[in-house]
Amino acid sequence: MKIKSPLLRGFGWLSLFQGVTAAMMTFTTIYFARWLGPATYGKVAFAYPILLYSISVAAFGTNLWGTREVAAGKENLRLFSLQLIGLRSLLAAITLAGLAIYAFLAVPDEVTRDLILFFGLALLPMAWVADWVLQGQERMHHVAMIRALRQGGYALGMLIVLLLRLDLIWLPVFFIAAALMAVVYSAISLRWFPRSTAELIAPTAWRHALNGSWEMGLATIAGMGLYRLNSVFIHTYHGETAVGIYGAAENIVLTLLLATGIFKDVLLPRVAIHWNRAPELLPEVLRKISRSSVALAALVALVVSVAADSLILLLYGESYIHSANILALFVWTFPLLSFNTVLLVTLMAVEKQKYYFRIIVTQAAVHALLSIWLVPLYGAVATAAIVVGIEIIGTCMGLYYLRDLVGRFFPRVAGLILSAAISTIAVSNAAPETWMLPLRLAVGILLYCILVIASGSFSWRDLQSLRNRSSI
Repeated sequence: MKIKSPLLRGFGWLSLFQGVTAAMMTFTTIYFARWLGPATYGKVAFAYPILLYSISVAAFGTNLWGTREVAAGKENLRLFSLQLIGLRSLLAAITLAGLAIYAFLAVPDEVTRDLILFFGLALLPMAWVADWVLQGQERMHHVAMIRALRQGGYALGMLIVLLLRLDLIWLPVFFIAAALMAVVYSAISLRWFPRSTAELIAPTAWRHALNGSWEMGLATIAGMGLYRLNSVFIHTYHGETAVGIYGAAENIVLTLLLATGIFKDVLLPRVAIHWNRAPELLPEVLRKISRSSVALAALVALVVSVAADSLILLLYGESYIHSANILALFVWTFPLLSFNTVLLVTLMAVEKQKYYFRIIVTQAAVHALLSIWLVPLYGAVATAAIVVGIEIIGTCMGLYYLRDLVGRFFPRVAGLILSAAISTIAVSNAAPETWMLPLRLAVGILLYCILVIASGSFSWRDLQSLRNRSSI
């Protein structure tokens, strides 16, 4: 059956391409970690998240703001996009300089420092990746291909390093090569090439862009810090081996959270269009999207949490067994973030960036304070607990700011997460033998289904309604 919903069609494209590359990236990283061991893998698990965080710093919200402007029907789209790329290039150069200063002053290990510096060079080509334009135009198949090239190219590079036993410094080289491929593809897709530097350098347009993006930029920077800077806190207090242990669990969770990133990319232009054309339909659209996405995410969290020990042993081996407790707790960010994505995207789409900014900054402040207090005492497990806690804070604040749009249906969304949590607790400590895992999973899933149906939190009609073109 042909899927009529633009939301599901866009999600399908991104899921198809990024799902394949994410799977490739995940399993390559797993074997990479097994080959290196926790101590050496900790160097990569420390440097790579710093790059990903730096990408958000360099973007400074221009990608989100640009997507919204394109979706709203920006005039002279070619010139607007090139001017924004010029600004993004300047921001990337400034961020690279700051990253170099940090690496020389704060990273004593030479290998780790070189990884950070060479990874940082990728900020320059990343500024020219124009997937945000295609996202605003809802050309999701091109967005998916760009991200597949970027992620898949790096995953392939990791595999080459693994198979040929190359030096770790080749990892950033392959990342830069993958970013350049994404730049070329985005330029070909848009058929836009700067004819002169005057099309890129436009101080007036840059000021306008920064005025529109700074709140989203600071919020995104703070939000990325909730996940990407965890390794910095752990490295500071417990060293690279602890980062490697944490990185094993984080790799699994961040693979799941890729779905929320795709969800956000697809949802933002759709919600913006609904808000501009038919705002009275938006609460019903948000209800259907929220309940369906959270129902699936809660089920996945249940399965991963119950099977955490077996997953870690199967994927990483005995040396990473301490990652299991981290994974069992950390994975509950998935259903929470699935709902928070709907809230935060809605705030951006209805131009309430100041509330989005308040939520993320509050989360970041609480995260930093709790990390300084608890991570030295309890290690990586405390980090996972802190992240779950700040997602709950984000949910509460988002509900308050959007109470008119989502307040009526939130109790049923909360019922989905609570049902999954209760089911997990009920079966986690029963029959701990490995061979009993399938039975525990079956009982947990059955109990979850019974609870969500009995509480009225979800029904089959919610899933079927997503196929309705008029509502999504």
